[in-house]
Amino acid sequence: MVDIGKLELPKAPYVDAALLPRLPPEALLLPLLAVDNGRSAYTILDGCKRFAMRKANATPQCACGVVAGLLSGEQAGLLRILLNRGRTLHIREQFLFCEWLATAAGVTEPDAAVHFLKLPWKQVLDLYGLLYYPRDVVDAVLEEKIHLQNAPDLRTLPEEDRGAFLAFFEEFELSQQTEREFIQWLSEIALIRKHGASEILGGAECEAIRKDTQRNAPQKIQQIRTLLHSARYPEFDAALKRWNLLASEINPDPSAVTFAPDPFFEKDRLEVRVVVSLPGKAVDTFGKLSGICAETWSKLMGPG
Repeated sequence: MVDIGKLELPKAPYVDAALLPRLPPEALLLPLLAVDNGRSAYTILDGCKRFAMRKANATPQCACGVVAGLLSGEQAGLLRILLNRGRTLHIREQFLFCEWLATAAGVTEPDAAVHFLKLPWKQVLDLYGLLYYPRDVVDAVLEEKIHLQNAPDLRTLPEEDRGAFLAFFEEFELSQQTEREFIQWLSEIALIRKHGASEILGGAECEAIRKDTQRNAPQKIQQIRTLLHSARYPEFDAALKRWNLLASEINPDPSAVTFAPDPFFEKDRLEVRVVVSLPGKAVDTFGKLSGICAETWSKLMGPG
């Protein structure tokens, strides 16, 4: 047992426990691991969050293993990383460990860092890339406001637009793919319209969707997706509107017949779904479908 007052948090690599998810109470059953720092105290190598919990609970002592001998700052940091790599690391911890390896331990190549972190190579590559990004992009990733993989796309936006994007979508939970699409589309729309993404998101249409109390978050995301996709691909949007109008005009029974074109009209292809429950209804429905001329079918298959 070691007195709480003799335990010290490491200077690096260390993330403030208050910024990480809280541990379950049973985690306190595990002992800490520390090293003699030569100042009549011990620096924690493993168990910083458990230490913070014990300190908050005013626990006078705790079980603690002590590494024999003295360790240099680099040795202690590497040992701390090795001891923690067997668990799921929060994104803040992943970034901190990469930052420390690159700046304090001289591990400047992601390939070499994988050996220490045991994280997927692509994850480490993205984390090392984050070391050179603007601080607001880094904070957005660490605060889980944006997916790490989309940080390169977010970085391409001007700082004002980055802030507007993060603020607008703060209340939404976007998938990685949807998030990437929105960033890219906003960037491209801004170039076409020659004004910033912040103006687009702050416009009446986007604001009306965001403030709509009649729709839930997934419905709002879909509305925003439709709006941005239409603005980014106006020709496709116009073709889709023409197709929908034609399909509604010739559909003999919308409750039984569904026309499904090829996504984005990339191929001249049409899927027709028919649902019938009575023989007479089937004869009538297929009879009406057979009466549609070849020219109309051609327009449905490839609207151009």
